[in-house]
Amino acid sequence: MHRDLTHTSNSGSSVPASDTLLMVAAALLCIAAAWQIPWIQRRAGAAGLALLALGAILPLADPIRFALESEDQIAYLSQHPWFTGPLPGLGAAGLAAGGAYAAGLPVRSCLRGLGWAAAGIVLPVALAGLTAAGAPWLAPLDAHRYAWPILPQGCIALSAALAVALAAAEAWPRRRGWLLGGVGALVLLEGLTGAAAQGGLGATLPRAAGAIRQIEPDPVWPFRWLELAVDSDRYTAVTRGWGSAGDKPSTVPRWNDQGRLLRLLDDPVLRHFYFDVFRHPVVQVEAADSQIRLTMRELADALVDAPGPKLLYETDAHGRHRQYRVERLD
Repeated sequence: MHRDLTHTSNSGSSVPASDTLLMVAAALLCIAAAWQIPWIQRRAGAAGLALLALGAILPLADPIRFALESEDQIAYLSQHPWFTGPLPGLGAAGLAAGGAYAAGLPVRSCLRGLGWAAAGIVLPVALAGLTAAGAPWLAPLDAHRYAWPILPQGCIALSAALAVALAAAEAWPRRRGWLLGGVGALVLLEGLTGAAAQGGLGATLPRAAGAIRQIEPDPVWPFRWLELAVDSDRYTAVTRGWGSAGDKPSTVPRWNDQGRLLRLLDDPVLRHFYFDVFRHPVVQVEAADSQIRLTMRELADALVDAPGPKLLYETDAHGRHRQYRVERLD
């Protein structure tokens, strides 16, 4: 056995381009919304806004690098990020500020520019850290993705709400404050609901169910969450939050054939996806006519049979003619 299959850390090191685009888009929309506040306009100025935006788009350097270095989808998803984490960007910003000071700029201006650039670099990573995908705060030193998922729908819902509010504010400028304030209140309410979920409020899973307890956002509803108990061979989950009164815990096997799964995990690609990419993998292995087919998906999608991230793998009985296919890994 290569690793304990009860391992459930979301230490994924791959960063799909769609995740990065959503993260950057949400950060830029947050900056655009904040720019509507006169105090921030006066404090930041055009230079501060430019540095904020430049820092926020820095994570896009990773998908560009992956696309240039990888010849296929599997290799692309197996790359390790650099700029998705804040450390390289903060280091570059510090060097730039030091160079500007050496060139004769006042120290106050250098520090101010460094502050705006650092805020832009940290913002998208912080937003990603509030979602289920998490953010590799220590990349490239450590690929572990730390997450405190209090935004169940992630950056998608946040980006949509901000985009609608900004468009409406342009159409009705006299109502700009009300519109942006309303969106802020909704985001705050969702965050408070997610924070309550992370605190384990309302937890009613059986005490005997799993030594490892975790909280995950509901894949469909923004004000619900899943409380999970992880056993050696199964997950026990119950829905909590708004509109979930009376829900009973449900059990999902982690795999249907542990022996075949262990043999298939000799494949480094499958091992990487099982332990590093998927947070709570559910694996179905089928064998017929000397062909082996593996389907790997997330627990949250398996619970409600919803479309979502999926890895499909096919090979023959001898492990030759391998085929990989990734569906919606976002």
